Amino acid sequence: MRKQSLEVLRPLGQLVVVGNASGEEDVMHSFNQIWFSNHQIAGFTLGGYSDSNPVETGNAAREALDILARNEIHAEIQEVYPLENAA
Repeated sequence: MRKQSLEVLRPLGQLVVVGNASGEEDVMHSFNQIWFSNHQIAGFTLGGYSDSNPVETGNAAREALDILARNEIHAEIQEVYPLENAA
């Protein structure tokens, strides 16, 4: 998907990569191709960030849960699965 995303990204476009739930293997790209195409790539992984910034991650998680508890935002739950189906 990421390779296809880069192929259709217009000049000065930015691809934001968040997570890898699909488990797909990493795809190598030419930095020159990205540079000459005037593309930008940004990424974020919560696991990697929390390893190096545990205090900030914990504070942000507590704040997000507090906001949910105060009903300031609503989390849309699409479906509930039985616990015995958890991996």
